Amino acid sequence: MTTVSRTNIELARGITLAAAITLLSFVGINRAEAARIDLRVQGVQDGAGLSHAVELGDELVIDVVIEADTDEEITGFSFFLSYDRDVFGLLPAVEASGEEALRPFEPGGYLNGVPLLNRIDVIEGDSEAFIAYAEASGVSREVATGSGVAARFRLEVLRRPLGYLSQIVVEERGHDRLSHYVTAATPGTERRFDQPGTLSFRAVSYTHLRAHETDSYLVCRLLLE
Repeated sequence: MTTVSRTNIELARGITLAAAITLLSFVGINRAEAARIDLRVQGVQDGAGLSHAVELGDELVIDVVIEADTDEEITGFSFFLSYDRDVFGLLPAVEASGEEALRPFEPGGYLNGVPLLNRIDVIEGDSEAFIAYAEASGVSREVATGSGVAARFRLEVLRRPLGYLSQIVVEERGHDRLSHYVTAATPGTERRFDQPGTLSFRAVSYTHLRAHETDSYLVCRLLLE
């Protein structure tokens, strides 16, 4: 009886340790060595001192850019973005009808793999919308290195946000909306991105915009007046 109990205890300890290691590898022990994911508006120069203004009815073409860490070979990725659908309207990725029209993303060619997920989720009674995209290597075992556009999507500016600020966020929320990627070196481990990007949009008056149009202001601003 004693031998069986000790064996069970050791087995339980082993299972607990394995589970802890798996959890740590999923959330990312050292995210400074992880790949980055960023959102960039087409037509706007990337970098720390930029400002951007659009008007009602304008279309924003936004690239989702992934940059692998040194020596990383990415074989798959999933990301989830959220935005306020009272402020932005999602435009379909391609001119199509039926289910094709509901797909928010156009593949960017970074991995050239097989799209596994391309959808929008809306909760009734909530202004927040989620768009999701996932891609994985196909039979030819593609890998992605360096930096590239994973996918792109388009939004139309519908109205001024409450509080003059609205964001498009790369989500790390809960278990079912956790943006992550997989590498060739660790095929069974879902790694979290390092410091996922966020686009901030601010609504200001035309006079205020011109008075503060400097290279030290880092936001994408909505000019709605």
